[in-house]
Amino acid sequence: MKFVLSSQATLKFSNEGKLKVVSDFLEEYKRVTQIYVDKLWLAASQGVKTRSLMPKSFTEGFMTFLSARAKQAACKQAAGIVKGTLGEARNLSKLARFHRKKGNLKYSEKLEKRAANKKMSKPLLKTIEAQLDNRFFRIEKGLNTFDLWLVLGSTGLSRVSLPIKKHAHFNSLAAQGTIMNSIRLSKKGVTFCFAVQKPDKADGKTLGVDIGANSTLSLSDGTQIGLNLDALCEKLSRRDKGSKGFRRSQKERENYIRQAVNSLDLSGVKILRVEDIKHLRRGKATTRKLSHWSYRVLLNALEAKALREGVLLEKVNPAFTSQRCSQCGWVRKGNRSGERFKCCACSHEQNADLNAATNISLYLGRLPQNASAASKSGFYWPRNNEPIVRCA
Repeated sequence: MKFVLSSQATLKFSNEGKLKVVSDFLEEYKRVTQIYVDKLWLAASQGVKTRSLMPKSFTEGFMTFLSARAKQAACKQAAGIVKGTLGEARNLSKLARFHRKKGNLKYSEKLEKRAANKKMSKPLLKTIEAQLDNRFFRIEKGLNTFDLWLVLGSTGLSRVSLPIKKHAHFNSLAAQGTIMNSIRLSKKGVTFCFAVQKPDKADGKTLGVDIGANSTLSLSDGTQIGLNLDALCEKLSRRDKGSKGFRRSQKERENYIRQAVNSLDLSGVKILRVEDIKHLRRGKATTRKLSHWSYRVLLNALEAKALREGVLLEKVNPAFTSQRCSQCGWVRKGNRSGERFKCCACSHEQNADLNAATNISLYLGRLPQNASAASKSGFYWPRNNEPIVRCA
């Protein structure tokens, strides 16, 4: 089984003239793509299905220096942008109907409002990465200090050769798989895609991961990785959003998360179970610091790591995993106090995140319907196929 991973290389080694050709092409490509987005959006509002290949009457009617190939690529990308936006609106509407049936009327109304805004809000392109196939480029062996030359043509401007230096991530993907016939081009870099063969693990253990704002990763084998993420989120919360300091701190946080995930040892692991956190920032209790804790960056890094190492990643509902005793199965709200876990039934004591990680690694039985109310007085939550017992 194959999957696709990507690696970005910088264009900073190109001279000003070459960078200007790339910049001029991307500015015009963005303008033309926006024209197609406008046309496709209008067509979609009139009930016409969005297609990536349009008749000449659709792609003509305006002046551009882009080649016919580049116009076709821009049209295909515009179709994807419009489909994605309308698809998101449809998914929100579907989710709103689901919550309305469940009786969650307030949340359903919020989702319907967001879906309506998506349907009304036409995508406006501020920046763009041009998605180009092998009709636009070829890769040549590098000379002197450069590893590769990316020869870019068929854009409507003069052909340009861009020097590329490989790095550790690029070399790692190149060793695992083959480079694909498509790139994403931006003003600062080019993203290469690799088709990588997924290794299959016949057997191995199941590892549970509790993702936290204090300790980045707490594992069911008793290890904790990355204990400084809280400080980085605190630092980020003090920066003015959009400032250079904010962007630097944001980059520092993302690098820290990736380093933590890369240090995760998955040898002998067949299944990686992680908590599926949703609606993290919904509600009044969200602090400024917590709003800068990026679960999505963490999850993406874990998914990429699992894919590279042939480990199956399973998402688990995190409800009550922090309140359940990993030793006896007794669930009670009073079991956990901050980072400390002490079971009210069997007196088992442990770091709360490590206890939760163990629960995430287990295949537990179904929760009772009144679990939220029952957690105040306590209830027994067994593993699958375990008999239900009474805890004092």
